[in-house]
Amino acid sequence: MYAQFSDATEAQEQGTVATDSTTPKPEGNVHFGTNGGAQSSNKPTAATSTLRCDINKSTVVIAVVLIFISALTIANFVMLMQIRQGTYLGTRVQDIILKMNKTMQAKVRGQCHISYGGKCFWELQREFEFIDAQRACSAHGAYPANIYSSRHFMMIAAYLRHTKTGKGNSVWIGMTRDSQSDKNYYRNGEEVKYKMKWFLKGYPIDNTSRDQLAIRYDLDSLFDGFVNEIPNAKLHGVLCEI
Repeated sequence: MYAQFSDATEAQEQGTVATDSTTPKPEGNVHFGTNGGAQSSNKPTAATSTLRCDINKSTVVIAVVLIFISALTIANFVMLMQIRQGTYLGTRVQDIILKMNKTMQAKVRGQCHISYGGKCFWELQREFEFIDAQRACSAHGAYPANIYSSRHFMMIAAYLRHTKTGKGNSVWIGMTRDSQSDKNYYRNGEEVKYKMKWFLKGYPIDNTSRDQLAIRYDLDSLFDGFVNEIPNAKLHGVLCEI
C-alpha cells in the first residue's frame, strides 16, 4: 500500500515536472511586477507613443502647407496666363484694325453712318468755323466731305434731317467754289461735273470771299441745297469723310 502511494506520488511529481518543462518561456527580458507576474520590456512606453504622435502631426502640417503652396502657385500661373492672353488678344485686334483701310476702320468704330462709293460719311455736331471743322474731322483721321453726285446729295440731306429737329441748319463740307469762273471743286481740286442743287434762288452768292461750300437742310426736303459761305462763318456742324 505504501509502495503504490509512493509510486503514485512519484508519477504525479514527474508529471508536474513534465508539464512545467513544456510551458513556453516568455521572449525578451522578463521582470516580475509587484503581483508576481512576468512582464515583457517590448511594450511601448508613454514617451515613445508621444514621440510617434508628434511625428504624425508634423507630417500632416507639412503636407497641408505644401498643398496650399501648390494651389497658390497654380492660381497665380492661371491668372498670369489669362492676363497675357487678354493683352495678346487686345493687341491682335488692334493690329487687325490698323491693317484695314480707313473706310473699314470707320465701319468697325461705328463712324460709318452713310456709305457711298466705298467711303464713309458722318456728321460731327458742334458750332464750327471751317478751320475748326477741318481739325475736328482730322482728329478722326478724316476730312470735310465731298458730295460725289446728285443721288449722294439726297442721301446725305436725308441723313442730316434725322440728326436734328431744328430749321435752317447748315454743315460744312470740303468742297469749294470759284465765283469768278462759276465753277465748283472737290477737296482735291477736281472740278464738279454733276448739276448741283442750290438752296433757294439767289444761290450761289456771287462773292469771292464766299468760297467754302456747305449743305443747308430743313425739315422740308424742298429747302435742301448747297450754299457758299465765308470760311469764318459759324455753322452747326461738319460732314466728315473717310
